[in-house]
Amino acid sequence: MRDLFNNIKWRNHISGLLLMAGSFLLLVASTYNYWQQDNRLQIAKLNFTAQQELNFDAQNSEDILVDELEEYWALRDKGYIGDTRRLQWVETVRRLASEYSIPDIQFTLENSQLLTEDDGAFWSPDVSMRMTTMKIVMRMAHEGDLYQFMNGMQNTAKGLFDVNYCDLKWSLAESDEESLTRLNGVCELHWITLVDTTKNWGQKNE
Repeated sequence: MRDLFNNIKWRNHISGLLLMAGSFLLLVASTYNYWQQDNRLQIAKLNFTAQQELNFDAQNSEDILVDELEEYWALRDKGYIGDTRRLQWVETVRRLASEYSIPDIQFTLENSQLLTEDDGAFWSPDVSMRMTTMKIVMRMAHEGDLYQFMNGMQNTAKGLFDVNYCDLKWSLAESDEESLTRLNGVCELHWITLVDTTKNWGQKNE
């Protein structure tokens, strides 16, 4: 075998060897490029599939919005959907207190919290909602003032609320002036606001 290699005239085959080496390098480079392009193709297919799903979801969302647009706007105008109407709630309480001649009314409005499963009946796995707790302390002449006040809140306030509890107590009259406003009431309201998911549609498709 060694004699065979020694008898080969390598100079006569240099060009062929160089050509073979070049072909081999070209083959390696082509194979590497093929692997790269195939990997990019697979990534492109995955991105295409993901984009198709996003487009499908966006189209479904658009169809739902078109079909329910009037009702959606109506619910948002009522304050049921979107940002909490905290300032409007405060203004409504003050206006109704003046309108129904409630002499002394105080209230606190807590921060809004996203509802969780632990919050009971209001929580839903399909709809995100926020709850804002309002505590109202008032002095009234009779139970009718409370009834009027709550009806006024329901009819004019921008939002949906639930009366968690109301405690009413008669206080002892200390003078003739106070004898007409001896009913003290403490109420806690839960304002429920649906999160507006339409704000995230554009972000998902970007």
